[in-house]
Amino acid sequence: MSKKILLLPVNGFGIDGISQFIYCLILRSSGSDVSFDLFVNGERDSRNVLELKYDEIRNKGTNMYFSRRKSIFKYVKALKEVIKSNHYDAVYLHGSSSLVFYECFLLRLIGFKNIYCHSHNTTCNHRFLHYIFRPFTNLVVKRKFACSRPAGMWMYGKRKFEVINNGVDVEKFKYSEVLRDKMLNEFSLPKDAVVIGHVGAFNEQKNHKFIIEIAKKLKSEENIYFLLIGGGPNYPLIESQIKEYNLNNVRLLGIRNDINNVINAFDMAILPSLHEGLPIVCVEWLSNGLKILCSDKISNDVDLCSSITFLPLEVNEWCAAIKEIIQLKAYQRDETFSQILREKNFDSIQSINHLFSLLIKEEK
Repeated sequence: MSKKILLLPVNGFGIDGISQFIYCLILRSSGSDVSFDLFVNGERDSRNVLELKYDEIRNKGTNMYFSRRKSIFKYVKALKEVIKSNHYDAVYLHGSSSLVFYECFLLRLIGFKNIYCHSHNTTCNHRFLHYIFRPFTNLVVKRKFACSRPAGMWMYGKRKFEVINNGVDVEKFKYSEVLRDKMLNEFSLPKDAVVIGHVGAFNEQKNHKFIIEIAKKLKSEENIYFLLIGGGPNYPLIESQIKEYNLNNVRLLGIRNDINNVINAFDMAILPSLHEGLPIVCVEWLSNGLKILCSDKISNDVDLCSSITFLPLEVNEWCAAIKEIIQLKAYQRDETFSQILREKNFDSIQSINHLFSLLIKEEK
């Protein structure tokens, strides 16, 4: 039995982990019994990287619709028209808190009841509202999914839910010495540089200000460089701090569509986030065999290869850990990680096929 599902990421569609997950769903849907359309909360983003994604999505036969949540009447009207004209079997919400109830309420208002939800995080900036709306969200949502057990507990409490691993294309992210040399050359870095990398949206959650503090402390250390990939609201602030502190050891690479290539230039990766669900970016880094330092605010569920170091958000501790890794040359790639990820079903082919098998099942 085939199903037609409308994907609705409540926080918009961009370069974040949720968007990457949805993008993979659409790309993998060809030849399956599930087809998707995409309804985006927000306007069409004209940045080149996203335009390339839009083209790929359209080529898969997926229709894309854009409407701003802030304009409530236009948003409801657009959502109603899309659902009425396409006869979807389900609307599949993707978000980080029970504030997805906003969309649940609107969907019920226009008479649509078959609502699925996928939790992608373990906290939010509106915890009080989250706990108020959680019982109502659970009451309305028929199928419940999460990227990890902590993310599921956060969204659904004691209700039953399915964990869908945040898988990646393991083969695509495997390490290449040739690509490393190419990337170092592109960024004008010496071949013996020790490169510390980060990939993520420039927002409060990802905590780039903490990375800048680390870079300041390590500024005098020879041959250590930081590569930061991404864009977002805090990008201008971080850019100005780099200039203010004269941090020649930090390079902002902006939004890229070749992250699988760029991370070959990394020697280690850092993720000092204030909170996460199960970060897809860590699975990508592990596929590349990288040494990773994570904030202890992140669930250790992400330590899939028993190789990640978790640290409190104290700058001196991170600097000491980085220096020790460099001194011991403990940043050499581990090529066994990719096989471990496959064995744990974190290859995107495995995880998405599992999700598809659940989506086509009849609800009880």
